[in-house]
Parts: sequence; C-alpha cells; structure tokens
Amino acid sequence: MIIDAHGHFVPSALLDALNGQKRLFPNVKVSSDKAGTRLSFAGQEPTRPVSPGLYDLEKRKTWLTAQKIDKQVVGDNAPCALNSSKFF
Repeated sequence: MIIDAHGHFVPSALLDALNGQKRLFPNVKVSSDKAGTRLSFAGQEPTRPVSPGLYDLEKRKTWLTAQKIDKQVVGDNAPCALNSSKFF
C-alpha cells in the first residue's frame, strides 16, 4: 500500500465563504482569472492559482489513482483564513 503522508485540502466551502462573506475576512481577497482562483492576504500580491486538486475531490481521486497512491493524509491549507483578524 502506498500512502502519501503530506496532502493539503482547501474545502470549496472555504473559498465560497472567503468570497461571499468579505466582512468576516477583511484581509483575504479572492480573485479569479483564466488561470484559476487566487488568494491574496493583507494587501499582498495574489498567490499562484489554487490547484483544482486542492478543492475538487474527483480531480484529487483521479490524480491519486494515476499516481498509484492508495491513501492520503490530508491537512488544511489555509488555517489563517478561518479567523484572519488574529493573523494580520
């Protein structure tokens, strides 16, 4: 059995909350362009696009199967976004 011991996950609900409830996350900006969804924190430049495999479980499963990975240990990718006022 092959186990990937370091995977990240960004729930699409988190991206929706960051974009739809801006008053709760004043230091996080969500933007989209043809390359994908990007995040910027505290007025900094946007990050590279969020990989679809981080939030789309079907794409993640397809990738894991193609890589012959049986299981994956997953952690969150943006803990500071849950309460951004404590971090900025």
